[in-house]
Amino acid sequence: MGNNIGYFGPYEHIWRGFGDERVHWTGCTAGHTVMALEADGTVKGCPSLATNGFAGGNVREMTLDRIWETSPEIHFGRLRSKEDLWGFCRDCYYADVCRGGCTWTSHSLLGRPGNNPYCHHRVLKLQKEGLRERIVKRREASPASFGVGEFELVMERIPGSAGQPAETVLRTPARQDLVQLTRRSNGAPLTRDGRVPPSMDVCRACNEYIYPDETTCPHCSANLQIAKDEYEQVRMRREALIAEVTRLVDAARAKSTAHQ
Repeated sequence: MGNNIGYFGPYEHIWRGFGDERVHWTGCTAGHTVMALEADGTVKGCPSLATNGFAGGNVREMTLDRIWETSPEIHFGRLRSKEDLWGFCRDCYYADVCRGGCTWTSHSLLGRPGNNPYCHHRVLKLQKEGLRERIVKRREASPASFGVGEFELVMERIPGSAGQPAETVLRTPARQDLVQLTRRSNGAPLTRDGRVPPSMDVCRACNEYIYPDETTCPHCSANLQIAKDEYEQVRMRREALIAEVTRLVDAARAKSTAHQ
């Protein structure tokens, strides 16, 4: 599963974890657990990111550890928090763990990291309101390396859904030369330390990811303990049936071997 699409929803554990529910999106890893080296020695947090604005230094001029520790263009992924998100992503349920999805995608489309329309959870949530988003290209990319075009994000009502027609257009803002981070509201200095992303549980009623301290699913309103108990009952019955079928097959094989 690519890093620039998906983000939770009921199939996250299949797409990203290949069925392992412990595996889910935990935010952009650029400059956190990933780094990139261009052919001329330029260091970036991710190979997909543009050179302009995301180059943290050059190994011909600085040591790699100094670039890693001191360049904001590299360690912005470690620093970014919910306060640096905007648009839909700012108030999203998964904001703290997702942090706006893939940096390259949102920066390329909307000129600024922290608001990513290529999100399954986002699509499903808007669909419940009878809304959808479209990306419209307005200008082709330049021929320069890592050149991107200009786009608009159009919000519109899904045809046939109830409600008044609605259309809003978010135009690509001027691209930032450097990644800007919001200073924390409590005045605390930005730390260059990494973070351990939150680990999510799964609602057994709708398969959506939830924070471990929830008691009622924010997605389907199910009582999480009841849903978990019912899931366990079904799981145990399924395992018992599998064990019984296995026993019968083994018994049939043994009987067939004995008659040979």
